[in-house]
Amino acid sequence: MKLQFFTIPVHGFDAAQQALNQFIASHKTCSIEKEFVAIDDASFFNRTPTQHTFRSH
Repeated sequence: MKLQFFTIPVHGFDAAQQALNQFIASHKTCSIEKEFVAIDDASFFNRTPTQHTFRSH
């Protein structure tokens, strides 16, 4: 499974939010790891969707 990371800036987040929503709508997502990174005016939210992959033996 490839990892996909999304960085959503605090200001001007529309395009990044749309990209995350499109990814979630087109993939089976089990959870989203959420993290806020505070760097003055460059603060952002980090979102990492995760998927469970079931393998048959």
